[in-house]
Amino acid sequence: MRQPKHLWGALAALALGAHAVAAEETSPGLSAFAPAGTLALGVNYWASKSATRMWQDWEPEEIAKDLDVLVAHGVTFLRVFPRWDVFQPIWEAHHPWRDQHVETYLTADERPRPETPAGDAGVDERMMERFEAFCDLCAARGLRLVVAPLTGQMTFRVYVPQALERRDLYADPVALMWERRYLDYFVRRMRHHRAIAAWESGNETRVLGPIASPEAVEAWLAFIHGTIRLADPTRPVIGPDTCQITEGNWRIDRVAPMSDVLAVHPYNMWKKAYLDEGNGIRNAFFAPSCRLALEQIGGKPAFVEEHGLRRAECMSRANAARYARGLCWNLLASGGRGLGWWCAFDQDNQMIPPYDWKEPCLELGAFKSDRTPYPIAKALARFMSFVRSLPFPAVPVAKTDCVIVVRDDEMVNSTYVLARQAGLQPRFADPTKRLPEAPVYFLPDARGRACLSLRHWEELKARVRDGGATLAISWNDTFLSGHEEVFGAEIERRTPGKPVFRPITAEVLEREPDGRPRFLKNRYGKGTVYLLSRPLAAAANNKTGGFDSDAWKYYARVCPKRLLVEDRVRDVTVSEHPFADGSIGVILVNNAATRVATTPKVADGWSVASALTDDADAATWADGELRLDGNAGILLLLKKEGAR
Repeated sequence: MRQPKHLWGALAALALGAHAVAAEETSPGLSAFAPAGTLALGVNYWASKSATRMWQDWEPEEIAKDLDVLVAHGVTFLRVFPRWDVFQPIWEAHHPWRDQHVETYLTADERPRPETPAGDAGVDERMMERFEAFCDLCAARGLRLVVAPLTGQMTFRVYVPQALERRDLYADPVALMWERRYLDYFVRRMRHHRAIAAWESGNETRVLGPIASPEAVEAWLAFIHGTIRLADPTRPVIGPDTCQITEGNWRIDRVAPMSDVLAVHPYNMWKKAYLDEGNGIRNAFFAPSCRLALEQIGGKPAFVEEHGLRRAECMSRANAARYARGLCWNLLASGGRGLGWWCAFDQDNQMIPPYDWKEPCLELGAFKSDRTPYPIAKALARFMSFVRSLPFPAVPVAKTDCVIVVRDDEMVNSTYVLARQAGLQPRFADPTKRLPEAPVYFLPDARGRACLSLRHWEELKARVRDGGATLAISWNDTFLSGHEEVFGAEIERRTPGKPVFRPITAEVLEREPDGRPRFLKNRYGKGTVYLLSRPLAAAANNKTGGFDSDAWKYYARVCPKRLLVEDRVRDVTVSEHPFADGSIGVILVNNAATRVATTPKVADGWSVASALTDDADAATWADGELRLDGNAGILLLLKKEGAR
């Protein structure tokens, strides 16, 4: 099996300053942009003046100015997009009644393809020269690149070569032939360049058209990623963005095995973002939770490759900066690696499609189209400077406390919020696969059989019954086999939307106002089973204020945890990061928009040696008093009393 070299060192060094970076794992593609526990800042880049026409309207002097501004604000990597139709501008001439091509030309003026390697691949060598010049500009500034050659979709517009427009890009033999030729030539032509850190097929290649099945996804990715790896076996290949778990064709279990690094494009604005305060905990955790679930379920390093805000409809520029600050803190606390902002510059100066269409939002940049930085760019730069200044190479990854079995990204987000409010660090699991070993399991909103096969359900029961694990199930028309014995209760009758449970061996911990059992506890063999009679995660996720209640106490009751720093504030989350020398880093993040002032309790035998933050005006620790502005964070370094 091919073992790609870890070529992330230079980029990781940019993210971490002078610290040496050691590989903490042995899997291919490790340390995507930075090791776990650090955070590298990137942007998705189109030129500020010409956007998607940057390769045709080539202006290297203007691009150089763009890059200088980005570097000055802490950007260390760019995700860049050779437009597929521009770099492989092939056109077909067809016979009038036979469904076959007669000749494939280079460009619309029917210029014959040169008898060269580039011509054979249908590639415009002038564009390759421009791309190489662009790489030179980036290398001179220490910028590393994620290159997406098969960029056939961008901002709701299709950019597919004319010769392939009416073909199935995932299955048609002619389309696959030209895709292979293009990728093979592009990657071989550019693999020498030191600015390139990783390859990926293209931008959101999962939306190049309909695809038949998950099997078709796996076959296409094996073909595309295999082509890239044959052309350049030294760099990781990033998989198409996904957080699909049990449903959909582009599921994690189909993308991850074909990829070295995984990417997520978590835009909560397409989900439930506007049910709550934009700077509240619902949105603060959406991107970090999706990244964490992708990495834990996929088993490969994952990073937030693309994320942004439709700011104008939800918050001021100042609040957007606070949102970005909190996002960085939460990413760092959950493993970090990398954040790629969408996008570098506003695109409000473009009168071309797709920007002239009704769909796209034009003001998603960290900078204005004239390169003026927004407050969000300054907040990101300040946080990256903070990361580089840390007195250690990485924040150790927090230990997990429980497994949460999830079926989609909204369940990931809602359960993550509740678990983190309870002080827990979850490990997410795919119910269609064998569950990892854990002392505590949550089956949230267990609809039907909770997507569990009979063998996986029986194995989970055995871990509780024979192994002493704890299982917590929130009921949602659940019909897991043998549930009366496991739950210690049966459904006596069903009123509209409200099951009435009758305890058999279970203890009733809480009742509804009308007396119906709401929360039950049952001894099952050596283990314990908790049953909640309502779908808690969905109830919290689907309504305004759903995370402003005491719902998190369900997680705290099932899996109680004593934290070294108890802040007693629901939306100030705490994570513990153990260093090898016995000291502990504790990250506290205020996931609300309003300021918090509190006196946390530090566990006996521990003391706070130092407090580190990205913004001393927004976060302070003095004489045991903690103050955190909205979306601010702080890192406390704890040591055992008496330790040197």
